[in-house]
Amino acid sequence: INNILYNILNIYTTIYLNNILIFLNNKADYERYISNILKRLTKTNLQINTDKYEFYTKKIKYLGFIIILGGIKMDLEKI
Repeated sequence: INNILYNILNIYTTIYLNNILIFLNNKADYERYISNILKRLTKTNLQINTDKYEFYTKKIKYLGFIIILGGIKMDLEKI
């Protein structure tokens, strides 16, 4: 996955194993960025689990953390 998305890593996406997190400061480019990533993944025949999608959220659990608009904290359920 890193090789497929290498030129956008840490710009608006981060990857850990098979977990992709897309982060933005505004909604203007959101759908374009998601479309770009999904096209790249499907073009290389990678399986996409749509059950794990979370769109337009201001709070998400990711790798043992809770990421909210403006901050990050530990997920107490993972301690």
